[in-house]
Amino acid sequence: YMGQFFCQMGWVKGTHIALLSFAIAIGLISYYCSQAQSNPIIVVKYKDGVARIEYNEQHIPKINGTSDFAIYYALGHAHAADRLWQINFFRYFSSGRLSEIFGEKTVEIDKIMLNFAFDRAGKTAFKNLGDYEKAVLEAYTQGINDYVEALAVLPIEFLILRTKFEPFTVQEAIILITFTGFQIAPQWGLTILRPYIALTQGKELSDNAFFCNEKSNFFRRAYTIVNEGEFLKQNLFSATPEKEVDASKLLGKINSLTNYSLNFGYSRLDEFPLEMSAEGSNAFAIHGNYTKSGKPLLGSDPHLFTGIPSLWYMAILEFNDNTVSGATIPGVPGIAFGRNNYFAWGMTTSMIENSDIYILKLNKELTQYFHGGKWKNLHVFNHKIKVKNGKD
Repeated sequence: YMGQFFCQMGWVKGTHIALLSFAIAIGLISYYCSQAQSNPIIVVKYKDGVARIEYNEQHIPKINGTSDFAIYYALGHAHAADRLWQINFFRYFSSGRLSEIFGEKTVEIDKIMLNFAFDRAGKTAFKNLGDYEKAVLEAYTQGINDYVEALAVLPIEFLILRTKFEPFTVQEAIILITFTGFQIAPQWGLTILRPYIALTQGKELSDNAFFCNEKSNFFRRAYTIVNEGEFLKQNLFSATPEKEVDASKLLGKINSLTNYSLNFGYSRLDEFPLEMSAEGSNAFAIHGNYTKSGKPLLGSDPHLFTGIPSLWYMAILEFNDNTVSGATIPGVPGIAFGRNNYFAWGMTTSMIENSDIYILKLNKELTQYFHGGKWKNLHVFNHKIKVKNGKD
């Protein structure tokens, strides 16, 4: 994402800077990789607890410890060791502070993010947490900060951009959780689209064009959920698990059903006056009656943005009575989706209308809004955007 920012904002000019940066990056990557390979086991201490981090051949950390909080402290250590710039970038992004790093070219982005008020949402969420959850967040953020404090030199991204690392706070971790939820719920645009379709194409089309409308039958046939009855109709397998299943035939039939539903949906979208595309995530589950091991299988494919590094960070957390493994998000403690000793879980998004937008009538002074037949005072929050090498 740093390269995308540089290119989009016209900061990469000339081959000399690019070649120098590339050479430095390769050297540091080689150094860090050699360090990780020569030190695959790390022991860290947190208060009265001790945790052990062991990396496998894929550099996935397996963490166990004498307490839950020591384990989360170690997870913070691992996240900082591998994804410190990613954590720093997203905390500045979600808090409307990018201009402190990148200068005046990101001021407009900061204004937008400040309007979403993730910082205030984070403070409110923290007040509602229980003591255990607060202790987990405190241990995790302390793990990040202690790792950074022990560094002789910050990672190369900090050196290139001439920026420092401020101690990571519990509130910032909560902001990242809120921000991640916002990233996978961008459907507020549908709230604007619905009345637009009603005005230009008619209310009937508007009422039937959205999945969230219980009366909708516009895409009634455009499903991609294939149940057992449909498999039986296609003669893909019998109701008894003893029959072998031809995997290629099974996948071919699934693809044909999926393509049918997508083609049907796209053909109806042609009637919309705006350019639209189908988005979403997909998941599947297979009953143990139809697997070789007899155990159920779960596949989850959340369709989020592609980045380098990835949003996800794989980890294994071994607690006293349970082992949890799966995808974590650097800057956030815990497993977002994965499995434990008892069950597995996935996470997908449906591109449905799940957000509300309010249009307020304001007075000329922009200090009050009209609601319920009377004027009410706005709560005004003032923010100063600090701009690197520029005027705040």
